[in-house]
Amino acid sequence: MAAVQPLPRRRRHPLDVRAAGALLLLYGQFVTRIVCLTTADLRHDGHDTYLHAGAAPVLLPPKVAAVICAQRDAGPARITYRHPSQEARPLVPGRRHGQHLGAEALTRRLRQHGIEPRQARNQALVTWAAELPAPVLADILGLHVTTAEQWAQRARRDWTSYIAERAGDMRA
Repeated sequence: MAAVQPLPRRRRHPLDVRAAGALLLLYGQFVTRIVCLTTADLRHDGHDTYLHAGAAPVLLPPKVAAVICAQRDAGPARITYRHPSQEARPLVPGRRHGQHLGAEALTRRLRQHGIEPRQARNQALVTWAAELPAPVLADILGLHVTTAEQWAQRARRDWTSYIAERAGDMRA
């Protein structure tokens, strides 16, 4: 395994919330996709850590990689039996051994810590779509190319007519 900087001990949010929140806020992943990620979706290449969430692996920034790797390495304390295939372990484990946490449960946990999944995902996708062509966005984030194109159109929308119309309504 690659040498990833250890995380400082003092944090407000639990590790699973930080890991899921990072994937949601930075990469606009659906909560349903985040809970299905396994440790096999992480790949190390020297000092770099990649996450395979779409068609192409995404290079994780070092601090995000540290959080994701810490989540990967943090096994549930209540389970002493280790799964024979460490590669198949869920990145966000649930209560049952070998099962991932449910999307509803993770959504609840994120909301308890101030992260609204839909708003966070939408903002991340608009930000990515403003910077990348739709086919690249689709490959990186695992979106259909039509969906990526729709996000690109939203990100590049010209709001001047709306603003002018609203200004006219306020004068009346």
